Amino acid sequence: MDCFGEELIHAYQNAYYPGGIGKYSKGKKGFPNVEFEAKFFRDVMCFITTGACAFAEVGNPNNDKYFDLMEEIGLNYKNNGSFQSALTSAQQKTYFKLLEGFSKKHIQIIIIQVMTYCQILHLTF
Repeated sequence: MDCFGEELIHAYQNAYYPGGIGKYSKGKKGFPNVEFEAKFFRDVMCFITTGACAFAEVGNPNNDKYFDLMEEIGLNYKNNGSFQSALTSAQQKTYFKLLEGFSKKHIQIIIIQVMTYCQILHLTF
């Protein structure tokens, strides 16, 4: 799933969250959550279709945790033909730990990378 796919996830978020996601725009509280959530769901879909995750970064100590979570969710889907209705307590703990790391360390770098990638593909926001 490419940049366009992630933007489709943002469109879904905008429809799902009451009042849309405009209130979580860049620089506002909740922005990292919306961005991480979109990347997370994009990677779940990529893992299911290709067995890979686009968000893993070279040298990131959380890569193994992120990939393990993708693998657990993806294999559950492949084995059962549907997604589990909710993350387990352990999966939630891992998800929020990864979100915290994303919020603190990677948000600006990732946003620049995604924006650059989209610009190369001539996609606009």
